Amino acid sequence: MLSFLVFGFVCAIPSSCLSRFPDGNTQNTTFRSETVVTKTDVLRILLNQETLMRMTLVKDVHSLMKDIIDMKVNLATSKKQLHDAMEEISILKSEMNNTITSIKADVEKSQKSQLNLSAAVSSLSLLNNYALKTKIGFTAGITTLSSTWRGSTLVFPHVVTNYGNGYNSSTGKFTAPTDGTYVFFVTVTPHGLRALYLDIVQNGVSKVRSMSHGSTAYQMGSNMAVLQLDKGDSVWVRRLAGQSYYSYSVPVTTFSGFLL
Repeated sequence: MLSFLVFGFVCAIPSSCLSRFPDGNTQNTTFRSETVVTKTDVLRILLNQETLMRMTLVKDVHSLMKDIIDMKVNLATSKKQLHDAMEEISILKSEMNNTITSIKADVEKSQKSQLNLSAAVSSLSLLNNYALKTKIGFTAGITTLSSTWRGSTLVFPHVVTNYGNGYNSSTGKFTAPTDGTYVFFVTVTPHGLRALYLDIVQNGVSKVRSMSHGSTAYQMGSNMAVLQLDKGDSVWVRRLAGQSYYSYSVPVTTFSGFLL
């Protein structure tokens, strides 16, 4: 590169500079000396310029290398940050999956618990209904006597048992606490030779009848009825004909009923 610059500079010297000198050795010697000096100066200048250019180029190359190194460092940092971010996302995804799995397990467990609770409540309700059914029953009697009684409803004021509180000792009527099939008994002893006819009545309708016709003294009459009742239906004992009733402190004239 330096040789081309020197050659170009020499070629650029105008010919008029050569024509100033006349022919002769002295003139030639002087010209050659000036020419050598001029070429030396030019060479020095060119060397200085080349040195400056090299220094500038080296400086630029160093700056570029530094930029490249910084870019590599930044890229490595970015890659590490991306890798860390991906690891964190993976951890969060794993934790989220674990949380979802745990929630699903809790929901399934809760659903099973609800089903078990519902089954337990249903069973308890059935048991409660069964218990209520098995506890519906009564026995009531009369512990006095009357030779003149001719009323409509025979009231049995002495309560022996009254499970479910269906029987009313003031009115003599049983009111069904729940739907179901019930069994009722009536046993009556009239006073002396008197006759007495009694009916077991459901909501005012006679169902069965007991008869004590009075052919012998204190002739006992009884009967039983199996009745299908709705909740709120009433059953009682009603006189059809005859009069009086007889009993002891331990009753022999009684009215009973229970739920099957």
